[in-house]
Amino acid sequence: MDYNILYETDYDTVVARYEDKRKNNKSYQSEKELENEFIHNLTNLGYEYINIKNEKEESRVFSSIFVEICKFMISVQKKNRKRRLQEVDNQGGMGIVDNVDNLVYK
Repeated sequence: MDYNILYETDYDTVVARYEDKRKNNKSYQSEKELENEFIHNLTNLGYEYINIKNEKEESRVFSSIFVEICKFMISVQKKNRKRRLQEVDNQGGMGIVDNVDNLVYK
């Protein structure tokens, strides 16, 4: 097996080896081939492929994704708000933070 030496010192050696695992090695990749490869890579990372059959199902999926993103954003905002309020309190600020939505003042 051949390796390209990229960098070498008395203590370290960095080598590179590249194996092209694609069946055909052509310089052009169609959009469909690129999309299929992208889907394949995402499913290998653990993402689930959903085959959307019609507009109604597409609308339902995108609505669900939107709701989940909103929930995530709200949780991040709450954590950030709580962290900021605790920083203010630690500096002798306005009060003790029990909950982001429920402040107990000194």
